[in-house]
Amino acid sequence: GARQSCAAAFDAAEAKRGGGDLPGAIEGYRQVVAGCPDFCAAYNNMGLSLHKLGRTAESLPLFEQALRCNPQENLFKDNYELTAKRLRTADRGK
Repeated sequence: GARQSCAAAFDAAEAKRGGGDLPGAIEGYRQVVAGCPDFCAAYNNMGLSLHKLGRTAESLPLFEQALRCNPQENLFKDNYELTAKRLRTADRGK
């Protein structure tokens, strides 16, 4: 079913992220959430990939989406709060 193909697409994106193909991974995670909007980890890992590319401001809404998708997941909460704090600090530094 759709869930299985989303899981397969997620695994493929994870493999790209692991291999350092971050733009490819981001594209893969986009496909996952397009097919399965409730695939929470895809938002989080897309955020991580953007963050790694230095696109921190773009990563924040994805961490927020991951958290909204699963408010019980502490990892999402931590990523969101750390990134929000980092962005606030960066703004002050300008």
